Amino acid sequence: MPFSAKVTAERFLFDYKYEGKMIGSITVENIFQQPNTSFDVTVSDFKTGGYEMGEAIINGAYNLQKKQLTLYPNSALVYKNAYINTAGEYWIDQDSVRMSFLAEQIPLQWIQPYVDGYVHNVSGVVNGFLTLNSKQGKLKASGKVQTKNAKLT
Repeated sequence: MPFSAKVTAERFLFDYKYEGKMIGSITVENIFQQPNTSFDVTVSDFKTGGYEMGEAIINGAYNLQKKQLTLYPNSALVYKNAYINTAGEYWIDQDSVRMSFLAEQIPLQWIQPYVDGYVHNVSGVVNGFLTLNSKQGKLKASGKVQTKNAKLT
């Protein structure tokens, strides 16, 4: 069922306000036997901590029985010439994750809301790829990440 809404979420990740205009569809299948949910949602004018982050494209599924969230490869955050693409799976009950990220020209200032009080005036860009795997909270990360013109005070 297609929908459109303005959303504001507070205290979702960290203590920051997330805002945007959401449009898309959410489908629930086999509601009485093996319920599954699939979603294809776009959040435009996405902002957090006062920073404009562009458009969030969230495409995936949630298996209610397995408590498994899957993000499909076209899930991304896009802003001007910057993007971060993600795909993978998260098992809520098992605290396990298998995700990959590909970043191009991501503004480092995006991390500013999360490091307030520790560092200031973050600038520069980051490029690279990262793979996260964890089982029962034991996280392993691998990949290659490069910064360009990175600065902070």
